[in-house]
Amino acid sequence: MKNAILVPGRPDKSEYYNPKYPTNSNNHWFPWLSKQLQINDVFAVAIEPPQPWRPRFDVWSKEFERFEIGPETLLVGHSCGGGFLVRWLSEHKQTKVGKVILVAPGSTPITIQNLKRLISLILKSIPI
Repeated sequence: MKNAILVPGRPDKSEYYNPKYPTNSNNHWFPWLSKQLQINDVFAVAIEPPQPWRPRFDVWSKEFERFEIGPETLLVGHSCGGGFLVRWLSEHKQTKVGKVILVAPGSTPITIQNLKRLISLILKSIPI
């Protein structure tokens, strides 16, 4: 079965608790994308991790991994959600997915450790 997992970015805490704002997965262009996928027979879900304004990789991973991830899966990450997908995929190299789309990808703050990991991944991907 073709499926898609949408990973929104990080909202502000005040936006998250404001009843005037939609949920993170129902904000911006996510409802439109979900509908386009649905009418093309692609089952789509958007993750809603707890406390998304304070992204924690382990918490986001637990929510993300509740869904089937396989060769026919489309992954869409926006902002911090894109950064999450890059890290998750780099730590799950054995997992094959159909496509990955990153929209204005962001990441967690750059630390020396994260920068070293990124450089290592880039160097490993360059054929010598």
